[in-house]
Amino acid sequence: MNSLYPKNMPKIKTSSQLALFGEDLIHQQVTDQHFSIYGRNIRGKGFEMDLVYFKESSVLCIVEVKTRRSTQINMSEVERLLTPQKRKALKRGQQKLCSIFEPNIFSIVFELAVVVVEQNQVRTQYFPIEI
Repeated sequence: MNSLYPKNMPKIKTSSQLALFGEDLIHQQVTDQHFSIYGRNIRGKGFEMDLVYFKESSVLCIVEVKTRRSTQINMSEVERLLTPQKRKALKRGQQKLCSIFEPNIFSIVFELAVVVVEQNQVRTQYFPIEI
């Protein structure tokens, strides 16, 4: 999904406000597509997952959200955004979810959602990622 949102932008002054704006936007997009949300900002020992939802009844999607100001996003940038430490943390989160949902989940999909805020416009791009 690649979207452009020319909306009334809130005043974003801090990096935490920017991150929250991006997570809220992705949450709203997933909700608008009528996917079932499992949780948001799920934390456990050694992991944190920004958004987890069911794409289908047996496909669980884990989304890592990165929000940036005015930048071009390509696959090499995606690799830079997902450090080895973050990948390990996502893997721990995946293992925890598997222990909760097995045997009902047939597959777990990881996505990186990049939100770019630029001059009162917002673009979102989704990238499948391997963990």
